[in-house]
Amino acid sequence: MKSQSAQYRSGHYADPKAAKKEGNPPFFQFTKHAFPVVRQLLEKNSAAARIFFFFVDTMNKENALVVSQQAITDVLGIGRTTVWKSVKYLEDNKFIKIVKSGHANIYVLNADIVWQKSLEGKKFAKFSAQVFVMENEQVPTYNESLPHISARPSKNNKMNTARDSDFV
Repeated sequence: MKSQSAQYRSGHYADPKAAKKEGNPPFFQFTKHAFPVVRQLLEKNSAAARIFFFFVDTMNKENALVVSQQAITDVLGIGRTTVWKSVKYLEDNKFIKIVKSGHANIYVLNADIVWQKSLEGKKFAKFSAQVFVMENEQVPTYNESLPHISARPSKNNKMNTARDSDFV
């Protein structure tokens, strides 16, 4: 019979050898002292709470995420004005910090509320970001945006270019 032990908090039984092979599963942690604030967020501003939990679910191990407000609108199915006001609410209430990189917003979640690394690791800042993009936000590629140019000149010595209808 295999040796099994009960997990400390869950009470589930697991093979300790299998647990060592698998390593830690992906997780995030909430601090107990901040949890009442998270509960208030759910009660006071449900749109901001949905965005916050989208950020939590999508953030990288450094608590950061790059995502456009249009992508948030598309994924969560809420209006652009609601997204803007909700993100402002999250920033004003210290759930997130917004770092600018050109025109891009980098959302950094408050590690005193939620984090993914070990407790010791939340004291240090290593910055990289999880980038979330939508197909409809992309500009056409080089081949899609330029008309086709023929190598042969026309009768009047002008280069032939294709019309948009030629690409159908």
